[in-house]
Amino acid sequence: MSARGSRKRAPAKPGELTFTTLIERREWKPLPAVVLLAGESRFLRKHVERRFIDELFGGQPTPALERFDAAQDSENLLARVLDELRTVSILSEERLVIVDGADQFLSEHRDDLLEWVERGFSGGHLILHLDRPADARTKFVKAVAEHGWVVACRQPFDRPPPWQTDAPPWDNDLTRWIVAWAMHRGLEIDFQTAYALQERAGTDLGVLDECLEKIRTYIGGKTTRVDLRAVTAVAGDTREDSIFDLVDAFIAGDRPRAIDMAEKLFRAGYHPPRGGNPVFDAGSITIMFTGALVSRLRGLRRAHAMRAAGMGPDRWIEARLTTKPFTDRFRRDLGAMSPGRIAHAFESLLQLDRSVKSGGNPRLGLTVFLAGG
Repeated sequence: MSARGSRKRAPAKPGELTFTTLIERREWKPLPAVVLLAGESRFLRKHVERRFIDELFGGQPTPALERFDAAQDSENLLARVLDELRTVSILSEERLVIVDGADQFLSEHRDDLLEWVERGFSGGHLILHLDRPADARTKFVKAVAEHGWVVACRQPFDRPPPWQTDAPPWDNDLTRWIVAWAMHRGLEIDFQTAYALQERAGTDLGVLDECLEKIRTYIGGKTTRVDLRAVTAVAGDTREDSIFDLVDAFIAGDRPRAIDMAEKLFRAGYHPPRGGNPVFDAGSITIMFTGALVSRLRGLRRAHAMRAAGMGPDRWIEARLTTKPFTDRFRRDLGAMSPGRIAHAFESLLQLDRSVKSGGNPRLGLTVFLAGG
């Protein structure tokens, strides 16, 4: 299905405002007094912030904007924030205060801020950047959802939900985000082609945005339709698998796929899904894989012991070995990794770790490990 043919989303309800539903709004005014930008995606939060500033000040210079970093400016921060919001500026009728890293600040002062959510600041506006999702159970967040905006800025998942075992790989939140964001940029891209871009460019939203801008330049004004040729021309022709994909392939027992993934990682480097510098050193990649796999194996080993004692999925969830949506996948992993295979993997991982740290060839060592897994 193309982006143009996809079903239009229903208007956001109070407390259910996502980044996409907000960006699709043509009109943002009247702007609320309090906005929570909540979630780990800094790209989404910054985009909403920039649009809010443009809407508030009309693209003009912003003399009435004050920014605080809660981690650095914690001393008397509440008083300073409120002073800025309530002080009338001679340069602008509107004032904006932005607090970065406001999770702890909000936890400590939400009761103090609650009274201002409904009554407002007489021309002042407050944006709080939260690195975690907002806790919808609190009175403050409920009040902001009713009188202001609570914008969910979570990083979209790049795989189908585990309970959709027959879903195509492009049936995931990140692919849908790419389709919607391309439309926002005046481009049309179907889900399969969007997934091809995701496979090549990775999961960083800023990188994907840059790729779409490059694609728009590449295709020029001749068309708005994005095809695989344009994606390949801009984003290359090879997929960058992640450490966690490699762990999944090993646990599933798919040795050829695991070895192929490892070769791609060594060749193209590991690109962290949340951004950051790519890792090209073979020893570092091998050690990262070892750490990720050990963590998964420990959980599976404990689940086997619990199962032997008559404990099932409910107890796995209580023990935080998995969560309810991922129970079926965890059960499949448990079936693929018998206690004997887990013990053999731990022994082989110990040998691999010693070899790498004593100057052995990490590329060869990891290939041998995967082949014998």
